[in-house]
Amino acid sequence: MPVLVDPTGQTTQLVKSRAPRTRRSLRGARVCMIDNGKKNADLLLQAIGALLRERYGVAEVVMHRKPSISVPVEPQVVADLKTQCDIAIAAVGD
Repeated sequence: MPVLVDPTGQTTQLVKSRAPRTRRSLRGARVCMIDNGKKNADLLLQAIGALLRERYGVAEVVMHRKPSISVPVEPQVVADLKTQCDIAIAAVGD
């Protein structure tokens, strides 16, 4: 199990677990691509989406672009994307 290490010198360890796997395959999946707003993030995500459709049979790719790289995705947007997508991928650009 992965262990998160804090470089600030704290002695406690945090253990993170993975999200539950609800799919065995990407075939027919709806994938949400979250673009952080940096230059070229949209190009990277579009290329990944095309590969996922071509190689793994992804049915739909839903794109969402954050208004700014410095803020998280709004909670209501996250809630909406959860109803639209099976899987989410976030990416940065530059």
